[in-house]
This record gives sequence, structure tokens and C-alpha cells, in this order.
Amino acid sequence: EVARLLRPDGVFVALLPASRPLSFRDRLRYARLLVALRCRGLGYPNDHALARPVSLFAEQGLEVVSDERRRFPLAVADASVGETFVRSLYLPGGTFKQTEAAAAVARRWSGQEIGIPLRRIVARRRCF
Repeated sequence: EVARLLRPDGVFVALLPASRPLSFRDRLRYARLLVALRCRGLGYPNDHALARPVSLFAEQGLEVVSDERRRFPLAVADASVGETFVRSLYLPGGTFKQTEAAAAVARRWSGQEIGIPLRRIVARRRCF
């Protein structure tokens, strides 16, 4: 759909959740969240589809210009920020009890930070 709507030489930018980069401390914090949530990992819809964006986009006439991953620090000024972070996660099938347990973990991060790994894909529609 994006390729259809872009004019020739138009640019598409997508910002997606990622799993890296994370610091050692971030990984420990996410591990504690996963234990509280009783799950093996945080997955997002279409993770598998974007594993290799170059070929996927090329099929649609788009050229990937860049594919970057970065860690963005979220300052957890107080317990409510940690709780809001947990409630913003994509947790299909999670129970209220699991979410509350994870929120309790995140509330303890007050005065610290958690890294949020994001992936930015920039693609350009090829001119024909």
C-alpha cells in the first residue's frame, strides 16, 4: 500500500520496536519483566515479515536506503513512568495479574532509566 501511494522518488520512514541494542542493565530489567509477565519474550505483529526488509521492499518497488537500530533511554523519574512503560507494551493474551506484577517491577526503577530499542527503516520508491 505504501509503494502504491508514494510518488516516484518518494520516501517512506517506519519506526518499529526492536530487540536490540540494549545495555546489560536493560537486559536484566527486561528479563525481570518477562519473569513477572510469565512469558519468553516480547513479540510484535509482523516481526517475521520485517526480518529482511530489503527483499520485501524490493518486491514492491522500494529501495531500502537505511535500516538502523538505536537505544533510546527513557528516564523513569518516578514510579508512574515505570508503570506507564509497562502498560504501553504490546502484551496480547496477558492477564491483569501478570501486567500488575510487571508494573510492580517497573515501579522500582524510579530515578533510573530503561533503554527502548527502536528500528528505523527508510525506503525510497524507485523511479521507473
